[in-house]
Amino acid sequence: MTLYSLETGKYDKALLRIVHTQDYQRFKGAGFNAQLRAITELFGEAGLQKVIDGSSDEFKQWAKKKVLENEWVPDRVGAEGLSQADKILGKGDLTVIRKLGYMVAKYNLSGIYKAFVKLTTIESLLKRADVVWKKYYSDGYIEILTQEPKHYIFEIVNYQPYPSSCIALLGWLDTFLEVYKLKGTATHPECKNRGGKHCIFEMTWK
Repeated sequence: MTLYSLETGKYDKALLRIVHTQDYQRFKGAGFNAQLRAITELFGEAGLQKVIDGSSDEFKQWAKKKVLENEWVPDRVGAEGLSQADKILGKGDLTVIRKLGYMVAKYNLSGIYKAFVKLTTIESLLKRADVVWKKYYSDGYIEILTQEPKHYIFEIVNYQPYPSSCIALLGWLDTFLEVYKLKGTATHPECKNRGGKHCIFEMTWK
């Protein structure tokens, strides 16, 4: 079984999906720390404690330790934190998850990517979305499917998402539109967690 073809220079996406599992997926501590910060800013220290108390022992351990920015955190831990925040502090309608994704993106785009945002367009940022993705995730990559004026469609490949991960990514896309002062929408028309074969995201703006 060959995952990478020297002839085409591409990965076999079908095989990648077969061999990949969520258990091995990791994301950087910078993202996890930003998630805890966002929960605290939205709901206070008491709100964060409620999420910790209502979560698994594994999440409790990660939430209570000092996580280094470059440390790898199990993806399931971040996904659980998002889901529990929505369930415990929200209405369970995914709104809190999207808001947290939006806030985490704001922290990052006002930090290391601040200068890049000021000097570029949203098209430039989306073309580099895979670079941003790989900065935070151990697995997966972004493949742009449609690249038209004010309209982008892309797929997350070689990544088995948790439902909360997909919703949080929509929050990131909301932030992209906001920082470039654009009126538009970000949607998730196809999702593996809803029975789809792919995880597809779409953005349009005026």
